[in-house]
Amino acid sequence: MDLLYLMLAIFTVSFLANATPFTGVSYTLIATTLLIRFDASPPMVALAIVASGVGAAVSKNVMYGAGAAMERWLGRNRNVGLLRRFSGSRYFYLALVILAILPGFPVEDYMYFGSGAARVPLLKLNAYMLAAKLIKSAVEIPVELMGIGLVSDYLSFLGLTPFDLGIISSVAFVLLGLVIFKLDWESLLRRLGLLRGP
Repeated sequence: MDLLYLMLAIFTVSFLANATPFTGVSYTLIATTLLIRFDASPPMVALAIVASGVGAAVSKNVMYGAGAAMERWLGRNRNVGLLRRFSGSRYFYLALVILAILPGFPVEDYMYFGSGAARVPLLKLNAYMLAAKLIKSAVEIPVELMGIGLVSDYLSFLGLTPFDLGIISSVAFVLLGLVIFKLDWESLLRRLGLLRGP
C-alpha cells in the first residue's frame, strides 16, 4: 500500500472511531494491524502515530458539536451540570488528558460530548486533546506492535487473526463505554469523597 494511502487510512480510521458517539473502537489497534500488514518500519510507525493522533483529536469536534446540538435535551443531565461547574478548573483539563490517554476506556468521548452541551471553550479543549492523543498513539502503537504478534501466536489454535482481535476488542470497548455513560458520576464521586458541596 502506498505511503499516502496508508496514512490516510490510519487518519480516517482514527477520525471515524473517535467521531462516533458512544463507541470505544480501538483505533490504535486498527492502526497497528495496518502497520503489521503493510509496513511496520520505524519511520512508518512515527508517521502512523502522528496520523492517528491528529485524526483522533480533530474528530472530537464532531463529538463536541453533537453535544452542543443536543444541549436542550442534555441540559438536565447531572453529568453535564458537573462538567459545566468544573470546566474552568485546571483539574478539568488534567482529567481530560488522563482520560484521553487511558487505554480501553472511552470516557473522554463522553466528557467531550458533555463539554459541547456545557459549552466549554473549544480551542483550549482541542489543544489538550491533541497533546493527549499524540501521547496515547506514541505509547499504544509501539506496545501493540510488540504484543499483538505474541497474542495472535498464542491464540492461533482458535484461528484468530490480528484483525479478529481488533473487532473483538472494539465490541468490548463499545459495551464498556455504554455502561460508563450510564453511571451517575456525580454520585459516584461523592461516595468516594472526591466531590463536596451542592
